[in-house]
Amino acid sequence: MLEIHDLHASVNGADILKGIDLRVGAGETHAIMGPNGSGKSTLALVLAGHPAYTVTRGSVTFDGRDLLGLAPEERARAGLFLSFQHPIEIPGLRLDHFLRAGYNEVRKSRDEDEIDVLKFDRLIRAKVKETGMDAALTKRSVNDGFSGGEKKRNELLQMTVLEPKLRILDEVDSGLDVDSLRSVADGINRLATPESATLIVTHYQRILSYVVPDAVHILIDGRIVRSGDKHLAAEIESRGYDWVTEAAQPAPPSVAPTAGQSWVPKPPPRRRTWRPSRRPSTTARRTTPPGSASCGETPWPSSRAPDSRPHGAGTRPGSTPTSARSPRRRSRPPPRTTGRESST
Repeated sequence: MLEIHDLHASVNGADILKGIDLRVGAGETHAIMGPNGSGKSTLALVLAGHPAYTVTRGSVTFDGRDLLGLAPEERARAGLFLSFQHPIEIPGLRLDHFLRAGYNEVRKSRDEDEIDVLKFDRLIRAKVKETGMDAALTKRSVNDGFSGGEKKRNELLQMTVLEPKLRILDEVDSGLDVDSLRSVADGINRLATPESATLIVTHYQRILSYVVPDAVHILIDGRIVRSGDKHLAAEIESRGYDWVTEAAQPAPPSVAPTAGQSWVPKPPPRRRTWRPSRRPSTTARRTTPPGSASCGETPWPSSRAPDSRPHGAGTRPGSTPTSARSPRRRSRPPPRTTGRESST
């Protein structure tokens, strides 16, 4: 249903999206997670056609059509819906009139006749009961004086009335208590059909405890760096985003490559292992172990490797074996005498 390939986008000359690749099929629910400033809301606004964002590269296909070539109202008629993170207030425009105008525009795009006020009034009453919203709010201006939870329920009511093919929910869980979050999540699950898809943009895992996604994507610095199932969201909840950020950053080379060369990482330094010294000790006499006659072998000290040969083996007749010899002692030289002592 939705295919995004190498999407780059900027705002006020600053690059925000730096190569997004994503595919959402019909009947699937995908979640986009990431830290603040990673580009999640930018992706949602670019898909909706916000004029402040400029697409510099890439393509987006929605239901077989080039989405980037459509105006924002044409994208809405095609079945794309964006739930705002911070819904704005529109004083002077009643909510039921606003919904009826949008509903008739969608019907005209499907070559269907518009419905009158009475039929739409019965329709919206049934939709209000499904969402658990106060019916009196439909007679007030759009989001004028609404609480945070009432604004989110209004967004849910709009999705219920318009029945879009692709629902993009930008931080739908922000500003909601536990009961409101569960109610909004139940409404999202009711809207799921095999012919539609949902894309949830969120910071936290709590909304995903009620709306179980088929895939979770981690967006960092304008790129999707990791994808997985619902268990990835739980891991982010427990460990945060630091480990994903560190894994996504390549190690910088120690020496910058020149033109036409590719960087090859340096091998790790070899660990120095202890080796016995080959220099003979000056404090103890060393002898060659039995059977080691090759040149270059390390001699062993006689105290640790005594001569194990049979008595008299390898010695001249009448001589003392090597193992029985006592160490040679150096005799002292005779004392020097002076001439005065010799004369006496």
